[in-house]
Amino acid sequence: MKFRTLLPIALLLLAVPALRGEILEQILVKVNGDIFTKSDLEQRQIAALRQKGQAIDLKSDPNNAQLRKALDEITPQIMVDAIDEMVISRLLPRPPKELPVSRPPSARKNRPSASR
Repeated sequence: MKFRTLLPIALLLLAVPALRGEILEQILVKVNGDIFTKSDLEQRQIAALRQKGQAIDLKSDPNNAQLRKALDEITPQIMVDAIDEMVISRLLPRPPKELPVSRPPSARKNRPSASR
């Protein structure tokens, strides 16, 4: 009798760790359905630092004060630029879908039929 009551509880307890969520990507901004993730920000930060000629080596000293200061300086503008790009991409007209080529009505009338 105890086995029958303990079995569902045991199965429930085993399933609890499987219900735990896992963060795959952090979304920093969502604009009109477009998202800007933490990975996107990090890629742009690295590109900006390389463009400035800043050496990037997080493995040697993750608490590098000089690197932290450089990131603090460039990150606000990176965020503004990313949001501007998302807004502008929605405002620009999109190229029209390619329409099927149709013959003018005069060409359709003069076409010989297959039943002759």
